[in-house]
Amino acid sequence: MILAAIIFKLGILVPAWADLIIDVKGLPSSQIVEGQRKLDAVWMALPPIMREALSSDIKIEFKNWPAPQERRTTIFGEYRDRKIYLNKSLQAALTSPSDHLKVKRVLAHELMHAYEHALKASKKQKLSQNEQFLALLNFTKRGVIVRTRSQSNVMEQRSPDVYEFENPKEAVAVNFEHFLLDPEFGCRRPAVYHFLSRALNFEPTKQCETSHLVAVNNGSFISERPFYWANIDPKRVYSIHYLFASKGSALMSRWGHAMFRIVLCAPERTQVGPECELDIDHHVVASYRANINELKISYWKGLIGAYPSQLFLLDFAQVIEEYTKGELRDLLSVPMSLSEEEKNLFLFRVIEHAWSYRSKYKFLSNNCATESLNLIKGTVDDAEFNDKYPFSPKGLYSDLEKTKLMEADLLADKTAAQARGLLIVSKRASLQRAFEILKQKGLRSDKADVKEFVEKSKPVDRRRDYENLLTLNPGERMKLAALCFALESQAEHMAQKQYMKFLGKKLFDLKNTSPLYSKSLDLRKSYDQLMAWNLVPQGYGAPTLQEILGIDEASLTERSRSLNRETKALFEQLKQLVPEKTAEITYIEESVKWLRQLALSMQPSLP
Repeated sequence: MILAAIIFKLGILVPAWADLIIDVKGLPSSQIVEGQRKLDAVWMALPPIMREALSSDIKIEFKNWPAPQERRTTIFGEYRDRKIYLNKSLQAALTSPSDHLKVKRVLAHELMHAYEHALKASKKQKLSQNEQFLALLNFTKRGVIVRTRSQSNVMEQRSPDVYEFENPKEAVAVNFEHFLLDPEFGCRRPAVYHFLSRALNFEPTKQCETSHLVAVNNGSFISERPFYWANIDPKRVYSIHYLFASKGSALMSRWGHAMFRIVLCAPERTQVGPECELDIDHHVVASYRANINELKISYWKGLIGAYPSQLFLLDFAQVIEEYTKGELRDLLSVPMSLSEEEKNLFLFRVIEHAWSYRSKYKFLSNNCATESLNLIKGTVDDAEFNDKYPFSPKGLYSDLEKTKLMEADLLADKTAAQARGLLIVSKRASLQRAFEILKQKGLRSDKADVKEFVEKSKPVDRRRDYENLLTLNPGERMKLAALCFALESQAEHMAQKQYMKFLGKKLFDLKNTSPLYSKSLDLRKSYDQLMAWNLVPQGYGAPTLQEILGIDEASLTERSRSLNRETKALFEQLKQLVPEKTAEITYIEESVKWLRQLALSMQPSLP
């Protein structure tokens, strides 16, 4: 070899395993020697499985590429025909201590391309063709009629290098260079690190403390804190459930809603087991939703993907309230059949997506079902499931059942399923029973359905009917007052939702005539700044534990309280603009308070 002869004359020994060879044309001896040292270091840092596949020499040559303005990005390297071509701008970096990492990353990147070529030559599957790995890298198949594979993540500010979004081959190479050379990669992209470690039978040294902390939405945007921290450490998670909300009345919920329930054990438990299913207050729900940052929802924008799709982590108790009471929909929580490794990988993916994933939400083609589907595809290596492309939560439920990836038979016994918390029925049935009992006792209403009764009857008429009913049945006043309270509480819940939508529409209508609209936009931007991913320092992937612990909690709480006060003041001003609607809500609240006091006052006192 030319290089070996030159170095031999210089009196320098070359290790027998040095298979990366610099083309010495035009290079001074200092760059040759130092360059070879860097090559050797990268070569020996490779996983053994890669060095074995790349057994023959690979030559390194420097060349010029067009200026950046003539291309989308600057090209620093390229692999072709057993050669790695490096941008001439890297030549000086061969002897510069400050730039040595850049050279190593370019070499590692191109060596992954070389490895992929070697796999193809030996008729083995390339990493860039592995369905599970492609899902991990967010390259997913889209399209109802013609399916094409594309990058779904558009959150570039949490990417180590936006070149990873170019295509699957570059995504693999970019992630490999950081896997090999970045000691924080295992903490920032734990799912990708886990997969590469298994695929390459190699674990680079990690120099960071992995954080399993995620921000869980507390269910209220008017609070002292918009979220709380949950530690979804795989060692503290008993199981993962597919959480399915039955169909709703709104256009975007006709086919149900797909979510996941993370059965997180209470901190005081010393063992992780079935008992953790009782720790409902600690369970976390992972739900892909459209992040609608407008006062008025546009169904057209929902169809064309104008709203971002993000993974929201929610309080399970709040989700139960949202669906079973707020929307009168059943919840099915079905345990998934995941191995321990698959469960860990699922949680790693949740951590990655919670911090650094944003796509385009489309009601029909890229919705909660397709996003959930790809989360699972990145978790399990199942050929049968990889061929499934459901576009609805119900379709995903069916495919999970067919491929035995969830234990749907546990719902066969509804009583047992309810007792275990796998079937959480909506309030509709119990409210309907209460409504029918009250009608039998003399409640005057032309409404046949309780939902229609609480949503469409007038508050004044309901209050009058309650008073007449209780007068007719003095001996059953406590029982009937409790039933009336249940109905009016539901009416209050529904009315509050409609009231908030009405205020939003009113505010939207004022956008050209009132400073209140501008104030609302400023508040929304301020709330966005309090979202967890905006609180940690710039960096890619999930933040490290040190970065999360560095968040100024006192300042965060104070900012939240200040926004809370400003938001309440804005609502008070809005309420004055709609006196009739405000008076109606106030009247319903007073009716609920009256019925509650009436029911409690009739209860026998304790001895």
